[in-house]
Amino acid sequence: CKLKAGLLARTGYLSSITEHHNHQSLNNFIVEKFLIEIYDITDKCISAQQDMFDKKVASLSDLPINRQALIFAKFDGKESLTRLAYTTIGLLRPWMREWVRVQVPSIVQREIFGKDVKAILTTLEQSKSQMVSSFQELLDSQIPEPLFKFDELLKKIYDETD
Repeated sequence: CKLKAGLLARTGYLSSITEHHNHQSLNNFIVEKFLIEIYDITDKCISAQQDMFDKKVASLSDLPINRQALIFAKFDGKESLTRLAYTTIGLLRPWMREWVRVQVPSIVQREIFGKDVKAILTTLEQSKSQMVSSFQELLDSQIPEPLFKFDELLKKIYDETD
C-alpha cells in the first residue's frame, strides 16, 4: 500500500487497468456488475412485454366467439400468434448481447490514472451507470428492432379489436 501511495505521489500513476479488486482488474469488476444489471433490465423488459401481450390476448375473450375466431385466423391461430409474439420479444436478448458487445470495450479499455482505487471505482461506476441508463432509455423508447416489431404486432391486434 505504501509502495502504491509512493508511486502515485511521485508519478501520478495509479491505473484502473493494473489495480485489482478480488483478483480482478477494476475495469473487469465493473464490467461484471454492468452485465448483471443489463441482463436484469432485459429480463424485466421481456417479462413486462410478455405480460402485456398475455393480458391483451386474455381481453379478447370478452369479444364474441366469431370475432375472436376472425382475429386469431388473421394470425393463423391463437397458438401461432402467441409463438410469433414470444419469438419476436425473445429477439431482444440477442439484440442486447450485440449492444453489450459494442459497449463493454469502452469500460474494459477505460484507463484512469493518478487516482486512488476508490476514486477509480467511482469513476468507472459512473460510466457504468450512464451506460445502463442509456440502455434503459433505448428499451423505454421501443427503439430496438425486436421491441419495435413487437409493438407493431400489438398494434395489429388492437386494430383488429377496434
